[in-house]
Amino acid sequence: MRSRWLFACLCFVGTSAMAQIQVELKFPRLQYIAYEPVVANLTITNLAGRDVDLRDARAQAWFGFEVTADEGRSIAPISNVQSEPLNITAGQRVTRKINLTPLFGAHDFGTYHVRAHIYFADLNKFYYSQTKVFEVTDARPIWQKTVGVPEENAGGAGNVRTYSLMTNRF
Repeated sequence: MRSRWLFACLCFVGTSAMAQIQVELKFPRLQYIAYEPVVANLTITNLAGRDVDLRDARAQAWFGFEVTADEGRSIAPISNVQSEPLNITAGQRVTRKINLTPLFGAHDFGTYHVRAHIYFADLNKFYYSQTKVFEVTDARPIWQKTVGVPEENAGGAGNVRTYSLMTNRF
């Protein structure tokens, strides 16, 4: 009986010592205008009690996003997230800002659900954030001004720029 109890305690300690990675996803606001940069704040916390190396392995990127639109329709990535391997020391928290606009075709009006995932190759395991929501809406200009670019500016001499002040129902 005593050996069974000792074995159960060792199994519990062994499973609790496995790497734990906490993934948090936040957006600075809920609503965005179509084609505006949608920047996600991704925070990864190492709760494993040891240093963790996050890297691509077995043709699997070490982090990515799952984006769904209305009615659960999955949005395929336009391009893959490119990131260097990341070493996180024990107890450290790392935050990255990632612009989702060039990665996913989330330009149509509507509500989008996003979940981040981290792949930990050492354990061949995924860790997920909670699903967060953002909305893409339309806007209308309330003021516009078109101005010429001065000739001193070699990059755009002779061109024009239009500045707009937009409003929507935020």
